[in-house]
Amino acid sequence: MGSAIVKVFGLTCARTGLNEYHAAAIGIDVMASTSHHYDRAAYCPHRNEITTKLLTDTQGTIVGGQMIGGGGVTGRIDVIASAVYNKMRPHDLYKLDFCYSPPYSPVWDPLLIAARVAMDKAHAHHEKEEKPRRDVLTF
Repeated sequence: MGSAIVKVFGLTCARTGLNEYHAAAIGIDVMASTSHHYDRAAYCPHRNEITTKLLTDTQGTIVGGQMIGGGGVTGRIDVIASAVYNKMRPHDLYKLDFCYSPPYSPVWDPLLIAARVAMDKAHAHHEKEEKPRRDVLTF
């Protein structure tokens, strides 16, 4: 699966599964969705932004993910690794129940936000594909 994590200048960077480059190299079309959220409630001190990228294949299955942030990345990248291993879709990830406590996580966990962004992007992509062409006259 190729999971990896490293700390660089106070930021934690992690990846698991495929990235866009590796997916293209083996002939897998992917859709990437990126989201930004925080690792704990807004009123808690020392909260950090987390950027999450989820990659899904043409069937909508999560095939990889990347995260970068000041904190809270370690456990969350492990959840993405589990999602890849279990061939979950963003909708499946969105249905997971994450613990909530303001000093540890916001009400909407960054992974829930990432899953929702991926779901919305896939929905918009499918709508665009299914729209009838209005520039062609049909009788």
